[in-house]
Amino acid sequence: MNVAVREHETQRRLRRAAGLYLHKLSDRGGRGAEPAAALLVDGAQIAWIGAEEVAAGLAARAEQVIDLDGAVVAPGFVDAHVHCLQAGLALLGGPQPEDPAVVSSEQRSAAYRAALSAAARQGIVALHEMSSPLTDTRAGLRELHLMGHPALDREITSYPAHGDDVVGRIRWEPVGDGLTGRVWVNPDQYFDGVPLAAWEFHVGGYRPAQKWLKDRKGKRLSYRDIGHYQRMIKALSMTCIIMEKLG
Repeated sequence: MNVAVREHETQRRLRRAAGLYLHKLSDRGGRGAEPAAALLVDGAQIAWIGAEEVAAGLAARAEQVIDLDGAVVAPGFVDAHVHCLQAGLALLGGPQPEDPAVVSSEQRSAAYRAALSAAARQGIVALHEMSSPLTDTRAGLRELHLMGHPALDREITSYPAHGDDVVGRIRWEPVGDGLTGRVWVNPDQYFDGVPLAAWEFHVGGYRPAQKWLKDRKGKRLSYRDIGHYQRMIKALSMTCIIMEKLG
């Protein structure tokens, strides 16, 4: 578009404009861009943007005039990075776990509802979940079942008590809200923070979290065994979350 045609188009828009006039914008134009210190909104569209002296007298004809005092205008801009789960838990007043895998499905659903409702009230109308090994179900499940998922290095359980580490009568004992608990391996020692969903999870005709310990009844757990079991519990917990997403 040549200069003459562009000037004609600018004047045509200014003559018919009678909407919202914003002026004294911060000029953040890139290299070579024309100065942009004023903006006209006509209905739902930006009718014109440019130097304020070009629009002399427009303020008197506009329905509303706003002096932005050097502020930046970013139409349609929304937050591009939101952690819905953490935001929702904060809105609900709940704890902020470092590892999302320890959050139960009920807590997760309530947190997402709270976060999405808050986003809608602020005018955010669309959210996009970024891809990750967890959301890519095929790659995520494969890595979990091969015990190679990087998230397994971050434990969600502990093995805090001292003893002989010999597996005896095993049992799961609820703690707190009953969604997580302790897996006792003998009268003195236990794995803490084991989700009930992981403890009860079925593969074929057995429960891996229970069978693994039953197969070692009467045997002493090595340091490596203890770490392997903690990784197994994490893998089962994450598998539950992925399967919930699959419906």
